[in-house]
Amino acid sequence: MTHRTYDQDLARLDDMLRSLNRLVISALRQSLLTLRRMDAIGARALIREDQHINALQADIDTMVYRLVALRQPVARDLRLILGSASVASELERAGDYAKTVARAVLRIEEAPARMDVPAELAALGELAVGMLDGAVAAFLNQDAAAARALAHEDDQADLLARQLVRAVRDAAGVDVELAYTGLALLRVAAALERLADRATNIAERTVFFATGETELLNE
Repeated sequence: MTHRTYDQDLARLDDMLRSLNRLVISALRQSLLTLRRMDAIGARALIREDQHINALQADIDTMVYRLVALRQPVARDLRLILGSASVASELERAGDYAKTVARAVLRIEEAPARMDVPAELAALGELAVGMLDGAVAAFLNQDAAAARALAHEDDQADLLARQLVRAVRDAAGVDVELAYTGLALLRVAAALERLADRATNIAERTVFFATGETELLNE
């Protein structure tokens, strides 16, 4: 493998990771839109389209194995290549949370009564998706400072999740028929909170891959 070919493969890996990030961010934002609109048709389409995310993540793994086996990279290149596989894995799991939201829409469709989607959930969704997008950008740019800045946003996500639980609990306490919808919304909240955690995981890996130092951003 020539140096030029190696550089081309690294550029290709970067492009694939950027494409995977775009797919996942789009799926997450679309899932939140289907929830806001209670769009069951859109929710079903999102569940079917998850296969594209899985396929691209598998392609990234294949590229990583090829680069490691043929080029035997060391130091910064090795961290970057292995880091790409790690980030791709986190993104694939983040894509699963879009399916969680979509499935919640289908459950709510069958509920005897529906509650309005709390404002806290919309805020949590926007924050968590933004965190993921920012964490991947920090990794691609090897920007440790941007990665560290996400720690504060994770605290905000935890706070919004707690506020959302209280809002759903209070609404269901007033009308027991809202409990089924409330349970579905709590599943969405849990998925979004985990999404923020995955963004923090990527940020921590970014600090390591950029500096070689392990740093916990959310203790």
